[in-house]
Amino acid sequence: MSFRPPHPTITNDSRYLTADEKAALLGFAASVPARLAAAAAAEAAEPGVFAAALAALRRRHPEWDDTRAWPAGLGAERAAVRYAVHAVLFDDPALFAQKGLDWARAVQDAAGVDPAVGREAFGLIRDGLRTALPADSFAPL
Repeated sequence: MSFRPPHPTITNDSRYLTADEKAALLGFAASVPARLAAAAAAEAAEPGVFAAALAALRRRHPEWDDTRAWPAGLGAERAAVRYAVHAVLFDDPALFAQKGLDWARAVQDAAGVDPAVGREAFGLIRDGLRTALPADSFAPL
């Protein structure tokens, strides 16, 4: 995986960083431990949060309880949450919107999941993460 930390104007023009660019890079570097802690907390909470969300969805919507509707136990939603974590790690909110949400919506559409049920799934997962994670880990997500 290649990664470039966020920067305002770094270009390939053979120059040293400006004071603003240095400050941006130092700010990002200082935030990495908190970002990694948030990612670790989300990873640890994921199995329980998704099991609870899946159980709630199956109780509320037995008509969707088949392999077509919730492949691999909310696999598309799980990928979206992981993209949200990556977006936090890399300070790139577009990563979540472009890859996580778009992917989950496409999978839900292909499975024929009612959009309201899809939103409910995300709401259950969000609420589960909010409950399971420390506030400082949930806030960036």
